[in-house]
Amino acid sequence: MNENHEKTGLAAFLLSLAAIITLGLAVIPALICALISKRQSEMAGKPTDGFATASIVVCGFVLLFWAVVIIGGGALMLGSGFRWKLPEIGMGEIQALLFLCGGAVSITAVLMIAHRRAARVRLLKLAGRR
Repeated sequence: MNENHEKTGLAAFLLSLAAIITLGLAVIPALICALISKRQSEMAGKPTDGFATASIVVCGFVLLFWAVVIIGGGALMLGSGFRWKLPEIGMGEIQALLFLCGGAVSITAVLMIAHRRAARVRLLKLAGRR
């Protein structure tokens, strides 16, 4: 089990590099491998794997790139006079929808961070360190 997290971390890093080459197709497997590697290294009592951390960072950049492409492409289409088939949808409604989606993403991120911290505190209590 000591070497499994290192192999999984290396696989995650190679998949994250493949995600760059394939324009994001390998992001999900890379993130899964990275999280498995981090979990295995924590369970083994080893410091977290550097390859897994690098993989998460690279995947984050790939996902950020695609978010910019999608949001920027949508803004370009709306700004260039592209009209949807539904004429009753105005710019105010589109802006409200984007605002609500952004708020939902922000709230989800905060809840995920809070859940992670609560889980960490629970594990520290079980280990007798807190």
